[in-house]
Amino acid sequence: MNKLEGAKICITGGKAALFESFMIRKPLRIVEFEATCRGVQYLLNKFDPKQQEYVITNVGTGTSLHHVGKSKHESIGGSGVGGGTLLGLAHLLRVLGNGGFYFYWRLIDIAEKLRTLLIINPVAFE
Repeated sequence: MNKLEGAKICITGGKAALFESFMIRKPLRIVEFEATCRGVQYLLNKFDPKQQEYVITNVGTGTSLHHVGKSKHESIGGSGVGGGTLLGLAHLLRVLGNGGFYFYWRLIDIAEKLRTLLIINPVAFE
């Protein structure tokens, strides 16, 4: 990345400072939600430039939902349940076959009772 002459480099996330310490050129810091929305907009402009309004689901450590309009974007919610959990549940459903659906609903029931399913309130960044 240090060789990308003239390119604008932005970093985000919990390890951004560590990553930055290895870089010769100083990158710009950007909020993760902003980076996600900019990246999706870039790809949409390449493949479907008419698309002006949409909802993004960003699955990582957690899952976040964003509404993107013509001139702004906003976080509309999310969950503490991320990609690893979703992939694990999908694998169990596949392995267990028809019994997997019962297992899945039982897990949801247990999670609700133990209050381990975390819902993240929308966060606004300026």
